[in-house]
Amino acid sequence: MSHAFFGGWSYPVRWRAKGAVSAMAMALALASGGQVQAEPPRLNLLGMPGSLTLPAARPMEDGTLAFSLDRENTREVGTLTFQALPRLTGSFRYGRFDRPVNALYDRSFDVQFQLLNEGDWLPGVAVGLRDFIGTGTLASEYVVATKSLGQTITLSGGIGWGKLGAKGDLGSPLGERPNFTGLGGEPGYNQWFRGPAALFGTVDWQASDRLRLSLGWSGEDPDGPAQAGVVLAGASWQARPGMVVSAMADQGGNLGLGVQFAFNPRVAPSTFVPGRQPLAFGTASPDAGAGGPVDRLSRRLAEDGLVLRGARISGDEAVIRVDNRSFGQPSQALGRTARALTGELGPEVARYSIEMSGPGPAASRVMLTRADLIALQDDPARAEKGWDATKVGAVQPWRDGWLPEPSPYSVTLHPYLALSVFDPINPVRADIGAQLDARLRLTPNLFVDGSLRARLAGNRRASDRFSNSALPPVRSDAARYAVEGDAGIYNLTMTYLGSPMPNVYTRLSAGLLEEMYAGAVGEVLWKPPSSRLGLGVELAKVWQRDPGMGLGLGYYDYTTLTGHASVYYAITPDIDARLDVGRYLAGDKGATFTLERRFANGWKVGAYATLTDVPFATFGEGSFDKGITLTIPLEWVLGKPNVRRTDVLIQPIQRDGGARIDPGFRLYEAVRPAQAADLERSWGMFWK
Repeated sequence: MSHAFFGGWSYPVRWRAKGAVSAMAMALALASGGQVQAEPPRLNLLGMPGSLTLPAARPMEDGTLAFSLDRENTREVGTLTFQALPRLTGSFRYGRFDRPVNALYDRSFDVQFQLLNEGDWLPGVAVGLRDFIGTGTLASEYVVATKSLGQTITLSGGIGWGKLGAKGDLGSPLGERPNFTGLGGEPGYNQWFRGPAALFGTVDWQASDRLRLSLGWSGEDPDGPAQAGVVLAGASWQARPGMVVSAMADQGGNLGLGVQFAFNPRVAPSTFVPGRQPLAFGTASPDAGAGGPVDRLSRRLAEDGLVLRGARISGDEAVIRVDNRSFGQPSQALGRTARALTGELGPEVARYSIEMSGPGPAASRVMLTRADLIALQDDPARAEKGWDATKVGAVQPWRDGWLPEPSPYSVTLHPYLALSVFDPINPVRADIGAQLDARLRLTPNLFVDGSLRARLAGNRRASDRFSNSALPPVRSDAARYAVEGDAGIYNLTMTYLGSPMPNVYTRLSAGLLEEMYAGAVGEVLWKPPSSRLGLGVELAKVWQRDPGMGLGLGYYDYTTLTGHASVYYAITPDIDARLDVGRYLAGDKGATFTLERRFANGWKVGAYATLTDVPFATFGEGSFDKGITLTIPLEWVLGKPNVRRTDVLIQPIQRDGGARIDPGFRLYEAVRPAQAADLERSWGMFWK
């Protein structure tokens, strides 16, 4: 976990993966030229659909992620934009705004909803809110329509309020706009679509495949009080697939330059392994003795980085459990396991049941038949037909058939990068260092994990912005860990994973759980493999660690009991909703609501908000905890199978209200990818 600070407030960006690769994954994905749309999205300089600085009713392709940088006379902003649904676009923006006395560093969120898609005769129509949560530096609301005239001309026009309505040539058709009286982070509901309104519009000419020229009229006054609207002109150039460079000028002398990177995580990468072999059908006896098919099966799986942990061969059925340590998509690991089974077991074994585990417990039992594999291996529709012939059921308890761990311990040395962003004195701080990770597996379900860190260089320790929180400083004290934590034990835990009955999974971890807390945490999850619903409970007793103790054995006096009951529900196969209700680290009580879009290739993009019994004024700047989550599969970036993920948590403001411990992983995220919904969407990878 890494943090930056502003007047005692913490702004973390968390990277949960190994090495410098984890820090580079986002940039590599954004810059990747092989997995982008043929036609880049049309975004304005503020990173939302449109041109110049004005909106348009033309959403991006569903699932598209874009990152934009904009430099104008009076502001520098960066925007992360996501086409969350075919009609819904959202963005998070952070920027520096020049003022007469001192610069303002501010965060903002935008949302745009497509009311009507463009047709042969009717225009597309969208409604949007710009900077609708926060102090309102760019606060605007608008309704916009867009229509294409042939292949080269696009017209957009609409009505804007707030900053877009500064000219006020339409008066205040929906009433006066009251002053914002809340804290930063509160939606200004009473201001929306109120106050002076003005017209805006753009004409875009696609002059060539790469060049687009734009002319616009805006009611926005970028420099302050209302005045006559401004004329804008600009151009955008597609420098490479997924990358667009833009320039703009207005009649008041304001100049703007921008660059945008866009890609779509729905596009699966090529993750073929050199030497991949087609299905082979062996004739060996199913004898499981020494040197028999179980030994051969274990060696065959090891060639693909899979570890055979258990095997029972009885009659015409083989039941095996495999640890997936190579493939980011469990369906691909299942396909490699099926190849090994058909190649090493004779025709007497006609049915295969495979239980796949990875970072968590085995999540489902996938049942296949030898006859179906033979019939489908050369069928062009084998992905769809293969899934129809596959059964997914609950994991069954194992009482015998366990095989010894081939390598009970592992040690990895790698660099790490810790980032702190959003500090107004120094918006980007970073440390680099060396990290030693180790794991010792004591039994099939019990293991010890630990990490040692040593900082080598960086400027995060230069921060002097410590907590002034009215609550116990459960997270806002994080600056001390950056300042005082040069070297020491980052975490050290013993974890037991179990499945005491079908569809029920358990986790118990104890030790130094994370950088700031030690203690014990237990979790129980009920999640049938084919059900949309999951239920979980987590309870933890923790002590706050002393950041000055390099061995991690010193503690503050602060200790607390924290826990949550959770409901997980798959609204659609690729959209998950989650509600956590319980007690947080500072002793406050409330709930966290999370929505997440999951892609078949392992990408995830989500957002959450937490409301507790802490009043907004007591919480401080930001009013309540909220953030954006990204999960980036490294195989998507590297182009070859890799089980690791980079998890990025962007919290524009983190205070102490709504704070939770970070136990490394939770059962739902370990179980969900190997269950029916995710397997079905990625089943084409079974044959690769």
